[in-house]
Amino acid sequence: MEYDSDKYHSGSKQIARDSMKRNSLQAMGVTVITVTKQQVNSTYELERIARQLAIYFGRRLMHNNANDFYKAHRRLRNLLGIRDGDEYLA
Repeated sequence: MEYDSDKYHSGSKQIARDSMKRNSLQAMGVTVITVTKQQVNSTYELERIARQLAIYFGRRLMHNNANDFYKAHRRLRNLLGIRDGDEYLA
C-alpha cells in the first residue's frame, strides 16, 4: 500500500515517477494499492479500502464496531500528520 500525499506525490514529474514505480512493481507481480489524502480523510472510503484489503488477504477486520473503526481512523490520520481541519470526515 502506498500513501500518495499531496506534499510528495503531486506535480507532473512526481506523478510520472510514481507511475513508473507502480508499473515496475506490477510487472514483478506485486499488487499496488494507492491511497490518497481524500480517501484517508473519508471514514467511508477508508473503511471501504479496509474491507477490500481484508477480502484480498482472507482476513477479518479487527474493528467490529463503528466506534473502534472511527478511533483507529483518527489514529491513522494523526500518524500521517493530517489535522481534522484539513478535509472532511465523511
